[in-house]
Amino acid sequence: MSLGCFCYLVGQADMAQRHASITISNKTQGKLQRVRGDQNAPVTILQGNSDFFVSTNSKGYVIYEGTNIQGGSVSCGWLLAWNVLGHGNQVYVRCRAIGIIKAIPDRENYEKVEASKNSSTSVDPDNHTSATALIDAIAETPALGCSFAVDN
Repeated sequence: MSLGCFCYLVGQADMAQRHASITISNKTQGKLQRVRGDQNAPVTILQGNSDFFVSTNSKGYVIYEGTNIQGGSVSCGWLLAWNVLGHGNQVYVRCRAIGIIKAIPDRENYEKVEASKNSSTSVDPDNHTSATALIDAIAETPALGCSFAVDN
């Protein structure tokens, strides 16, 4: 009986709430606006700036909207998702037209990040956008860096 309790407690410790320190760099042609996701993420990230936040969610995501040309041509979306539960830290990014990004169900965002590794890259050749991210693979409170860009 003691062994059963010990196994239960170890399993609970593995699922303890963990946090991630996240920096997002805006390398687009304008400002980025948060449209959905982690409420600790900055609402706006100005062109050429980076912003930092601490996610209080062990697993989460954030979606930003911007344009691929200064002043706007196509409305683009950038997705960053992370998972710091379990035995490794994972990150997933995607960029596409904002309608496509916003249509992705939460469940799919979580499935994609759970199947990913500690780095991720996405390129949208149609809108000339890209996203890259890297998270410390094993840190208890990992640092995550992400860049959203327009590649002209």
